[in-house]
Amino acid sequence: MLAPVHPGLVKLIDAYKAAEGYSRAQVLVSALVLAVIGGAHLARLGSFQTRAGSALLIALSLLGVIWGWLRARRGNRTAASAIRGVIITTQPELGGRLLRALNLLEKEDGHRGESRELSAVHFERLLARAKLDSVAELGKRRNRLFSRLAACAVAFSILGVGVGPRRVLEGLNVLVAQNGRAPVEMAWLRGVEVSAAPPNYLRAGKSRLELDSAGVLAEGSQVSFRGRPRYSGRELVITDGREQVPFVDDGSGALVAHWSLGASAELRVAARFGDVLIEEPGRVQLHAQPDLVPKVRLQGAPAELELTRLDKLELRWLAHDDHSLSQVDLVLRSAGREERRTLERYASDKAQGSGGYVLYPDDPFFKRIFLPATIRVEARDSDPRAEEKWGQSDAITIRLPTLGQPHVERYQALLHFRGQLVDFLLARLELEQVQDPKQKQERRRALMAALGQLEDEGLKALSGSFQGLLVPKGWTKFAEAQLELLRRAFERKKDEIAATEQAVLAVDSPLGALSTKDAQEVAKQLGDVAEEAAYGAKLSQSPEERSAGLERLDLAISVLQSGAVQLQKLGVLGADLGSVALSDLDRVQRSREEQDFLHAELAALHMAARLHRPNPSFGAKGGGGGGVESGGGNSGGEGTDAEGSASDADSEFDKLAEDLAQLAQEHAEAIERTGSGLDAAKGSVSKGDLSEEAKRRADALRRAAQGLPEPGEAPGTSRASAALSREHAGAMAFELERLAFDEALESARRAQAAAEDAQRRGLDSMTSRELESLAQEVRGHMAWAEEQRSRLKNLTEQAAKQSLAEVSSVERELAERARRLSKEDTGKAALPEEVRERLSRAQRLMEDAAFRLSGGDGEVGLSLQQQAQRLLEESDTGQTGGEEPGENPGESGAHGGQKKTGVGGDVPDPALHNGAEDFRRRVLEGLGKRSGGRLSPAVRRYAEGLLR
Repeated sequence: MLAPVHPGLVKLIDAYKAAEGYSRAQVLVSALVLAVIGGAHLARLGSFQTRAGSALLIALSLLGVIWGWLRARRGNRTAASAIRGVIITTQPELGGRLLRALNLLEKEDGHRGESRELSAVHFERLLARAKLDSVAELGKRRNRLFSRLAACAVAFSILGVGVGPRRVLEGLNVLVAQNGRAPVEMAWLRGVEVSAAPPNYLRAGKSRLELDSAGVLAEGSQVSFRGRPRYSGRELVITDGREQVPFVDDGSGALVAHWSLGASAELRVAARFGDVLIEEPGRVQLHAQPDLVPKVRLQGAPAELELTRLDKLELRWLAHDDHSLSQVDLVLRSAGREERRTLERYASDKAQGSGGYVLYPDDPFFKRIFLPATIRVEARDSDPRAEEKWGQSDAITIRLPTLGQPHVERYQALLHFRGQLVDFLLARLELEQVQDPKQKQERRRALMAALGQLEDEGLKALSGSFQGLLVPKGWTKFAEAQLELLRRAFERKKDEIAATEQAVLAVDSPLGALSTKDAQEVAKQLGDVAEEAAYGAKLSQSPEERSAGLERLDLAISVLQSGAVQLQKLGVLGADLGSVALSDLDRVQRSREEQDFLHAELAALHMAARLHRPNPSFGAKGGGGGGVESGGGNSGGEGTDAEGSASDADSEFDKLAEDLAQLAQEHAEAIERTGSGLDAAKGSVSKGDLSEEAKRRADALRRAAQGLPEPGEAPGTSRASAALSREHAGAMAFELERLAFDEALESARRAQAAAEDAQRRGLDSMTSRELESLAQEVRGHMAWAEEQRSRLKNLTEQAAKQSLAEVSSVERELAERARRLSKEDTGKAALPEEVRERLSRAQRLMEDAAFRLSGGDGEVGLSLQQQAQRLLEESDTGQTGGEEPGENPGESGAHGGQKKTGVGGDVPDPALHNGAEDFRRRVLEGLGKRSGGRLSPAVRRYAEGLLR
């Protein structure tokens, strides 16, 4: 077998390689370099497609280099490859014959003899015919071609690098990125400054941060990165690895980006190339400190209290937040009802607050609920990013009294009072059987003592509160009047038994009406509870809400059970409605026990509808009286309507009370007419050129006072008195300009008194002369002011004479009505003695007012009218069935509803949210009214100063 390459062929190959040189390798390498540079520019776009295309381009270029290198090596290893690569290209015919000869020679390989020698000689002869010059020329041609290609590739590579050497590095970095992040970090900004600004509501200053550092910032802080870009055209961002915030130009050549810190993060500057980020080396590690929910502590909580055992509930609270509070509320909840009362509002930074609040048993909220109530104090964070961010304290649970129990206690107290009257009647009847004069006298003294005890202790018991519920004022006044009628009968020793019987019957009648009203009210409240039970049964039908529904249903059933028992104790109507409620409640309970919540809901709704219509089950409807309540089955013996009642004394008393209230109302209208008449008269009186003259005199007063000492002198000295005289003279000047002559004269008298005091204490000659000059000026203007006041008063009285005369006749009529009311006594009913006394005094004042008004003295007449009006309003007795404040859920109770206390004094009522504006309004109204008295000018000046 021949050697792989014949020596002759080696000579040809060497000639070819010498001519071709390294141009083939150069073109392969330069093409690979060009592919890398071009691929880098393509990959820099950052999308998946461009990066994949770039990687494919570089990979193909690399494969081409490897293939060329392998081909070159194979071409030098065998004779056939050498012939094909060198001779066939230049001498195709000769190359073909050489390949055939080489093939024949290889077939003879392994044989000895002439045939192989002849083949070898034939191959060498043919090889000798190959032209060395042609092979060298081929190498030269290929050298020139490959050199040009390599030069082009180099030129394009230089161009690619020249466009931006860093762009090539960035592209290669992007090309090898994984998960959107390039492996090699690169710097993008110079002079980087990092600052952090806490949220605005924290009212804290900015802080500086350093790169490659860690810090703790409030959640919601704005972290700002600022720096100048090292290279233009790059899209820079702040990133935490998940989110990105772009940089923007700040107008001064720098870039800035703001990152809102919502959670802990490691922030870095990065350049974005499509989907890939190339990050800077520096980083800032930030820990977000969240704004915590406020902590609230309520003293004594958690606790469970009975409302009936509370005189008052003092709530003291302490609220604390890690930054600041904005509001603190008292939250009252019962079942689905909630009421919030604002305790404090904070406009500035305040991380801690404390205070107090007092709840009374007669609070309106407790009157509107029937299930246990929870009391909490809740504090709101000042964080504006969270809509509702409240911290709450532990709860104080208030257990309410049995529904209807206050009404029953009041009703039983009234029954006891009536029972005392019945016992008194029995004792008086027994007195008729006593024959012994001495014993009879002792029994009579005992009767009078019992009557006195009724007047004192019996009426006092009725004036108390029954768990926040009061006896109507009219009922108490009516009972007081009946006892007075009874005492007068015993003092006259005439018709004592009849008077006592009448008192018993008179008290019994409104008692029945009150029991009916109470039964209706309690029945309606139980109807509300029944609706709550129905709602609980409805919730229980849903598996998701069954637990909450069962709790509400069971609570409502327990309240209904105890409330219905109490309702049965409120007279005949109460017994009727109570038995109906218990019957319907039994249906609800059976359905509850059987887990049949649908029928439990229907039964509760039926019960609520019946109780919301609290009419008797039999007899006349209407519930206001009659029917059942008038029947004979009532153990209390009370009646309710006019026809069935044994006494109409309460109706007569209510008529007297109504007449008294009507009298007070009409008298108030008469006062309004008097005031309007005087105001109209003053407005109609022409003051001519008084304004100019008054202004001239006021200026003269001010000039006269200029030389006196200013306010601020040592108290108790002569100069202080002189300064005070100057001030009063100035006040006189001010009142003269307003043509308020009464006030001007009052200020003048004060100026004179202060001047006299200063002279007594001793002054220097100059100040004494100045003070004397002022005193003379004041005396002169006083005379003029008195003259003008008298003139204007006469003109006003003349202008108002007709209207005042009309009011005078009305006043006389009202005085006569007051006299008749004070004397009226039907035998069954009369007004209490203290009321009659006030009416008599009011009558005399009204008669005096009528006399003054008829004479044109409107100011004095108006003052007398106002005094009489106060007496009329104090005489109000109310109706026997009237509502008291403690009974109305919408009003406050005997304690005035609510009071808040805090550290250092009382806390203002939350309703007074605009106290300054309300104060201004009241002052303006007060300044617009007539006033008198020694201090009125000073008070007016002070008030007007407040409003400036």
